[in-house]
Amino acid sequence: MSVIVERRGRRVSTRSLRSNLELMVTRPGGIRRDEAIAEANRRVEAMRGPSMEVVHTLIETLDGVFGDAALATSRRLAEMRRIAGQIITLSETFGLAHLAEATKRLCDLTSALLDREKDNREVLKIHVRAVRMFSPKQNSLAEDASRAVLDELTLLLRHLGVDVGDHPSRSEDTT
Repeated sequence: MSVIVERRGRRVSTRSLRSNLELMVTRPGGIRRDEAIAEANRRVEAMRGPSMEVVHTLIETLDGVFGDAALATSRRLAEMRRIAGQIITLSETFGLAHLAEATKRLCDLTSALLDREKDNREVLKIHVRAVRMFSPKQNSLAEDASRAVLDELTLLLRHLGVDVGDHPSRSEDTT
């Protein structure tokens, strides 16, 4: 590209050459964006197997913490919420939408119980079992059965007066 500028009353033509630095800046990491995304997806997918084992272990740990009568209520609920957060992160990373949704509802419940300084072991048990149902080690449920489980969890939370955020319930489903 050529640019004409005036200097000290004279017209001067300047050329700008593409430098290696300029070329490298337009190609972050030395590869094209599409190539970088494809490689990142491949690497994430390569971690699926070990990550499913971690998810299964986290669900087992969650169940163990729920059943630990020696823990104080607030400590148990906080630990359950922490573990649930890890399950949500991994399940959303690997496309386990139903597991993520069931675990989010468990987080809503544990947060509400912590805020209210209450314990409701029966409702916690239902939520922990729902999370276990969506474990990658379990046989997957049909879509309509999965949706029904998630809807019932939402209705249960609403019945308890728990703010369920943007979790849809069957009564609000317009499809």
